Amino acid sequence: QLPATRKFELFVRECESIVKNTQTLLDMKNKKQGEFITSAGPEYLRPMCEVACWPMLATLSVVLESYDTPQVVDQCLQGFQHCIRIAGHFQLDNEREAFVSSLAKFTYLTTLKEMRQKHIDCTKALLSVGLSAGNTLGSSWRHVLQCVSQLERLQLISTRARSDAEYFGAESGAARQRTVGGFLAPYVAAASFPGVPGAVEVVSKRRVGTGTSVILSVGLEELQTEQVNSETIANQIDVTSIETIFQQSDRLSPAAIVHFVTELCQISREELDAELEPRIFSLNRLVDVADSNMNRLRFVWSKIWKRLSEHFAAAGLHPNTMVSMHAMDALRQLAMKFLEKDELSGFSFQLEFLRPFETVMKSKQASMEIKELILSIVSNICRSRNMKSGWKTILRILRMGADYEEPLHGVAFRVLEIFVVEHHQLFLTNLSDGIRCLVVFGCSKVSNTASLQAIRFILQAADSLAAKAAAGEVLEVAAVGKHTEEGHTSPRHDDGGALALGPAHPSAPWFHILQGLTALISDARRDIRTQALDGLFSCLKNHGGTAFDQDTWQMIFRGVIAPLFDDIHYQISEDRSKGSQASEAMGPQTCLDALTALVRLFDAHMNSLSFLLPDVLTMLQSCMHHSSEAVARIGIEAFKQLVLLVGNRCSEEMWRRIGQTVLKLFNESMPLELNSRVDASSKVLPFQASKVVTQCVVQLLLIDVVREVVSQRFQHIPLPAVKLFLDALQRSFEFAAKFNQQIELRRSLKRLGFMAEMTHLPGLLKQEREGVSCYVEVLVQLQKDSREQSEALKKEDTAGRLIQICTRLLETCATKEALLARLEENRNSGQPQQQAGQADSLEDVELEREVLGLRPIICNVVLKNLGELPAPRFKEFAQQLFTPLSDLIVVEAMDIRVGVRSVFKQQYACLLDSAFVPPPRQEPS
Repeated sequence: QLPATRKFELFVRECESIVKNTQTLLDMKNKKQGEFITSAGPEYLRPMCEVACWPMLATLSVVLESYDTPQVVDQCLQGFQHCIRIAGHFQLDNEREAFVSSLAKFTYLTTLKEMRQKHIDCTKALLSVGLSAGNTLGSSWRHVLQCVSQLERLQLISTRARSDAEYFGAESGAARQRTVGGFLAPYVAAASFPGVPGAVEVVSKRRVGTGTSVILSVGLEELQTEQVNSETIANQIDVTSIETIFQQSDRLSPAAIVHFVTELCQISREELDAELEPRIFSLNRLVDVADSNMNRLRFVWSKIWKRLSEHFAAAGLHPNTMVSMHAMDALRQLAMKFLEKDELSGFSFQLEFLRPFETVMKSKQASMEIKELILSIVSNICRSRNMKSGWKTILRILRMGADYEEPLHGVAFRVLEIFVVEHHQLFLTNLSDGIRCLVVFGCSKVSNTASLQAIRFILQAADSLAAKAAAGEVLEVAAVGKHTEEGHTSPRHDDGGALALGPAHPSAPWFHILQGLTALISDARRDIRTQALDGLFSCLKNHGGTAFDQDTWQMIFRGVIAPLFDDIHYQISEDRSKGSQASEAMGPQTCLDALTALVRLFDAHMNSLSFLLPDVLTMLQSCMHHSSEAVARIGIEAFKQLVLLVGNRCSEEMWRRIGQTVLKLFNESMPLELNSRVDASSKVLPFQASKVVTQCVVQLLLIDVVREVVSQRFQHIPLPAVKLFLDALQRSFEFAAKFNQQIELRRSLKRLGFMAEMTHLPGLLKQEREGVSCYVEVLVQLQKDSREQSEALKKEDTAGRLIQICTRLLETCATKEALLARLEENRNSGQPQQQAGQADSLEDVELEREVLGLRPIICNVVLKNLGELPAPRFKEFAQQLFTPLSDLIVVEAMDIRVGVRSVFKQQYACLLDSAFVPPPRQEPS
């Protein structure tokens, strides 16, 4: 390795060699003759400016700051202005921003320092740049507009006019101005200020600086300086030069005006954010600028309004109520001017123009005073004759007003009332939003009167639609907007049905009305719920026949009526689970009213709705299968009324559908769980008692339905449908009879608590009696039927059924009566009964109950109907019935013996002249 001294000598030699070579190269370059190129265009200026602007900026800034000589200052300012124009022309944004911001700093308008003449000249130069190079300033407009804002503030100080802070002070809405040492101070405290008679210590704060500004305290010395500066400004700068900046904004290019408005909004935001001294100068200028530029091309105006809209919405949410009210009033002025112009077709600028009102209205930050002011502004806007798309925004604002207590609720509804009554055609044009608004007021709990009136308005809209349809007029409905409010939707109100039909479909507007009324039926207030329900079905009944086609009816049933019953059933189920805490909305009474109205609707439009019978029957079945006994009863009653009302107009296919429904109802409501296995070790019931009881009730009610339908509409019922009725009845009473014979099972169920309040065993005796009675009555009525089509059915099916069931009943009666007579004989003779405990006792009781229940069936049903059969028809049964009838002659019950005698006198007496031969009697073994 080389020693350190040797390394250093080599390093020095190498450095000297490098310096020498460099010097040689420089000398050779200087000796070359350079060629000067003359440019024919400005394309070379941009790179030259990019290179030269920074040294020029440094030079001009240092010279301007160091010298106060007018000639030097004037040359520097000219240099600033030229550089700004060149940088703007070549779109050198960074360079332009640097020059404009430097010039703005030299104005001293954003400082608390004393302004000299050169600072005044800088201010004039900056204003001149704004007037002459406005199209190329871009985002640098911020510095010009900030200068204008500060000039206006100083102008107020010089004239000793009341400042904005006096009106919009943070403490009480009006700042308390006091004089300190002869100067105007916006905020002062109560501590003594030494050296100044009557002065106090100033605690006001102000934002100082451009770009990254800070907040500094303003003392007496700064106030004195500011007063002097304001007087200097007032003497040398005319107010008209400030106004010219805004008045000539309509001459700016489309891109420039967007930058201008954007930066003015930013300046206004900073003015409003001053907590102690909020100002509204720039906010007012925004109104003037917007007014001057309303006639620009729509796509340019939309860009301008996007910035303005966001700013006005933010200003409307200002924590100072006075400031926010002023912002809304300024927006009102703009809105009234804008609405003086007709809206172009295909555009929705009115909707966007009124959007700030909606933004403020739905904000939780806005005070009640602001929201009341907005509603009063909307009330005035409603009187505009040029309103088109703006109604959508207004209606959304009114919907928000419905969520508040008085007086906001009342003001909003009065505005809505004006719209519906005085602008009814426009209301129909905006029907979707109008109905949504009415539904919200209808659901509001603030005022029952307003809710009822809202329903009446909806019904009036329905009448108007019907009148237009009758006159052949086509309703022009505004397209449904995509704008929706978060967290503000109407209950169960959507446009699914209308959208499925398409906006051009003549029935599409009806879905808004029908779905609106459906939403109100869920209201907890009975009068609201009742009127909405009546209104819904009155619309369908009065206007459906002419307004709806088959597809529309089908969509109404599946999109309006079916969901309504689903909601009712769900509400009833929820109320049952809550018990005593159940709500009052949509209980069994609502279900009854809805089903009754549905049946009447189907009856009124039978010809149009016959194809919907399966849907109607499905709705009724859902009620009859409900876990609530009350709802099940209501469903069965409605089903009965439906069949009785339309039965005489039903086709054979419809009757077949009804018969299948009856059979299905019997099968699905059969209490099969009663046959669940129960042994001595069982501790709880193997089924839900209330459900089984409801099924038993449904079976009895269905039997009653079949009896009444056959009794009143027998001549209109096709025989295949009658056969379905018979099958259903037979399954019902056979199941009941089988269960009634299971004494041990019934005893076990009672032990486990099923129907424990009864003194006797739980059973289906009534179901058996009613079912078999109705079964016999239908069979006998078939035998009396004179229709030709029934002959085949009589011979092949019903005659055998009648003989079989009558023989069975007569034999059962004779057997049971004999057992009961033997039991009574044993009791009367004093012979000791079998000591079989409680089992024998319960069996005897059940025997007596069965006999007592069987006697009316034998007397009033079997014997009576057999006696009324036509003689030719009875002749076919006489031989099979002779023996069972003869066995009843010896029973103890007098009414049975009388009935048997009547049958013999009326029927068998007529057969004595014929070849009737009684069958040989078989003696019992």
